[in-house]
Amino acid sequence: MWISSLVVTLPSDSKRALAITESLRAIAVITLGEARGVRLPVVIEASDGVTSRYWYQWIESLPGVQHVELAFVSFDESDEALKIDSDGAPSPLAVGCGMPGLFVGEEEAK
Repeated sequence: MWISSLVVTLPSDSKRALAITESLRAIAVITLGEARGVRLPVVIEASDGVTSRYWYQWIESLPGVQHVELAFVSFDESDEALKIDSDGAPSPLAVGCGMPGLFVGEEEAK
């Protein structure tokens, strides 16, 4: 299970912001927090990194979304995405959906 915490910056136009919020609310893998001004906390609970990345990009592409910030990513260490490639490097999904510096693992615990 991949859990991604995002902060979505909504447009200042309240009708457009409401349309985006309702679109997000309709997706089963998305949970919304309480908006503070134009900033809306969003949590994605996906089965794997590919699905998590899909929903991140989907949110980012919604008309009117100003910005999407990735605040945190967590995943079960038994996930397939953590497999090591044949060259000994972590798979691309094992580094936070391909975003450098977002790997949640033993190094972070130090």
